[in-house]
Amino acid sequence: MGIGEIRLTKYLIVNADDFGLSVRVNEGILEAHRNGIVTSATLMANMPGFNHAVYMANRTSSLGVGLHLNLSSGKPLSPIESVTSLVGADGCFSDKRSGWRDEDIERELDKQFNRLVSAGVMPTHLDSHHHIHLEVPAVYDIMVKLAIKKRIPVRLHPWSPYTESGLVGTDSLIMDTYDQDDGAERLLAHLQDLTAGTTELMCHPGYADSEARSSIAAQMKREAELRTFTDRRIMEEIRQSSIRLIDFRNLPVTDNSPIRGESDVSLNSHPHLSEAIEPAPDPSGGRKLNKRKPFFKRRKKGIIRKKRSTRAKMNRTSRLAVKKRRRKTKSR
Repeated sequence: MGIGEIRLTKYLIVNADDFGLSVRVNEGILEAHRNGIVTSATLMANMPGFNHAVYMANRTSSLGVGLHLNLSSGKPLSPIESVTSLVGADGCFSDKRSGWRDEDIERELDKQFNRLVSAGVMPTHLDSHHHIHLEVPAVYDIMVKLAIKKRIPVRLHPWSPYTESGLVGTDSLIMDTYDQDDGAERLLAHLQDLTAGTTELMCHPGYADSEARSSIAAQMKREAELRTFTDRRIMEEIRQSSIRLIDFRNLPVTDNSPIRGESDVSLNSHPHLSEAIEPAPDPSGGRKLNKRKPFFKRRKKGIIRKKRSTRAKMNRTSRLAVKKRRRKTKSR
């Protein structure tokens, strides 16, 4: 595929959060991958369904699996005495975020990342539970440093200052819920509104499960999203719209991409990329910034887009101004 064609193509990553929350949630995510449009999932390293998720991930190569950094549910993987600012008296993660220390955040992030790697799952990208990295600047900064170090993408922050420092991400992010009666219609509207470039659409499919540590209502919402993301109308819209389903391993370089260069992964390596989408094989039979604008500034229909072209022009202008000042200084 030529560069021109890449720039004009609509690439979509459909990422299911909370992989590893419980066995039944895992099974729902895998169902949405096999018989729906989910192409990617992010794994929680400290939750009850971790081992099952790893087992299935290692046997489902068509599913991209990243790290879902968790600093808000359950207990940390680090010894409690080493991350005291993150936990409450019960040893679980605390809701109070004002006193979090950077070193504690970094230590726990490394623990969770390394647990995936040790289990044979190299994270394809990074995001976080309850969007913690999009709400707490310190968490975002630490995650970005790890992402750049490991050369993997991170779920975008629309106000990111890292556009020219090696950070990889999608051009757009769609955040919405699909658990109401109009869930399929809302998803169809998002698909019809896609523009050329790369977009991540996040979701929370799953089966109801008492191990998920959530209310019955929340569990039912997961099942509703599962129905939405396996709806045949959604599959048909993908076909008719010529949308290319990919995961973060296939992230191509577009005009709006944060990093320039050649894509490392073939765009034809994902089973959902065929013109007629076929279900993937059944896995059971296979093998510090000071201030930043608030994140939740949503556009129409929950779409958040980066304005990279304007920022890039400003950056180029600033660099030229610096060079001119340097030349004047040298001439003196």
